[in-house]
Amino acid sequence: MNDTIERSEYDIVHFDGLDMLPYGLGIRKSASVAFVTDAVSLYYLRNVACERHLLSKVNYIVLYNKMKRYESKMYGMFDKCIVVSETDKAVLKEHCPSAKLSVIPVGVDADYFRPTHKEEDWPSVMFSGNMDYPPNVHAVMWFVKNVLPLLKRTVANITVYIVGRNPSKEIDGLRDDKQIMVTGLVDDIRPYLDRATIFVCPMISGTGIKTKVLEAMAMEKAVIVSSLGVEGIPMGRDKGCLLLADTAEEFCDRITGIIKDADRLKELGRVARGFVIQHYNWKNSVRLLEDIYHEVVRKYVGHR
Repeated sequence: MNDTIERSEYDIVHFDGLDMLPYGLGIRKSASVAFVTDAVSLYYLRNVACERHLLSKVNYIVLYNKMKRYESKMYGMFDKCIVVSETDKAVLKEHCPSAKLSVIPVGVDADYFRPTHKEEDWPSVMFSGNMDYPPNVHAVMWFVKNVLPLLKRTVANITVYIVGRNPSKEIDGLRDDKQIMVTGLVDDIRPYLDRATIFVCPMISGTGIKTKVLEAMAMEKAVIVSSLGVEGIPMGRDKGCLLLADTAEEFCDRITGIIKDADRLKELGRVARGFVIQHYNWKNSVRLLEDIYHEVVRKYVGHR
């Protein structure tokens, strides 16, 4: 592969994902850009704290140490490594000081994710994602165990929608509760977002930007999110477009409060959509990527 790249004299070779990075070693005549998304080592480290079983904890510790060594060895070999949040950039910079890191946040198609204002299933909260992904499983189980019992005391008829493919055994077992709707794979997530009163993202593990949060905001949903869930969207905490909660009591209070305040519910959604359109649309992300391409290619084109 390297011989082909050298002979063809490409301006840029873009490597997408960790598995492709070894193919970028040894490239000399073309600029190399690696899109690594987030700090996978941090993902493994955060899972250690959330796992209940000792064997799983040990496994994540081993994976953390392996990935930390991989990041420190590989990332400095590229002209630019791209991640999606400042937190991931800071972690990777610590692991690999020689890495040339830039942040490009993910974008959302706000024309696709737009509200239709169909009939709402009131009162309801929704969480979405791949339901076999450990951080999503951790979030759902924490919410159901700690927040839902409190909610049932104050909003007795509330429904919780858990929307996403491949429910884990733990999540699948939640179907026994008639107030919890586990959908599995759906053809289109937008009708569920449209009908939900509130979108919640109670993440207690994981890394990067939670695209699910941006999609819900684009659909004019009131969003209540943990500090970890909003980590990749730092401005969201300051712009009044979502609510922050970390404890079970805080989640319950935020949900109960805005369910009872229709005007605030609507205003949160309106501000949220405007925030996404301004800061997290694909046009902005593409412009940032083009700027990086121009930056890294300059030192190669003039020396051929």
